[in-house]
Amino acid sequence: MSLKKSVQKNDEIHRRRKRRRSKMLEEEISKTEARLLDANWSPECKDDFEKLVFQSPLSSMAWLGYTAFHLARGEVEAGRSVMERALRRIPFTEEQEIQNIWFSYINLECSFGGASSLESILQRFLKHNDKFPALVHLLKVFERCRKFEDANCIGQMIVKKHKHLPSAWISYGNFLYSTERADEARQLLQDSAKHLQKHDRQLNLILIIISE
Repeated sequence: MSLKKSVQKNDEIHRRRKRRRSKMLEEEISKTEARLLDANWSPECKDDFEKLVFQSPLSSMAWLGYTAFHLARGEVEAGRSVMERALRRIPFTEEQEIQNIWFSYINLECSFGGASSLESILQRFLKHNDKFPALVHLLKVFERCRKFEDANCIGQMIVKKHKHLPSAWISYGNFLYSTERADEARQLLQDSAKHLQKHDRQLNLILIIISE
């Protein structure tokens, strides 16, 4: 066989292999897309989750499912890594999606982290999230996790930043009563009178008394 024919044959073999690999890749992509569109399909391994977050990078549920996959296997650092990737990938314009990640990240640190890691993620969260609904949600997260001192700090922050909202005082007051700090709640009620209008004070009084 001449050199020219040998080269042509090798080129043809190379092209066939390339076409075969390309076809296999297309089939794999088609299978992946079909699984993602199947409501009954759920990821079962790391590769499945990687494909899922690749296909739906702005979905907090995709990232949270991936995190839960690692935590169920005791892979806390891997779970943190997924959370960090989600925070980098989801833009702040997707407010609800990014808050879902933040709250779940804080939950993760409450359950698996230490005081320093929890404080670190909390400070990062507060740089971008000091709106009233986010702080109230965070108060509830800490209360559920029985991180009462952290919850108390958030409660104080709520009434400091949103002192003219009756619901701010109610949220913090309810927390104080639920954790058997009635004296502090009564003092809080007195403090609220300095900042709320008369009709707001009456509403506030009624709701806190009901809580008690």
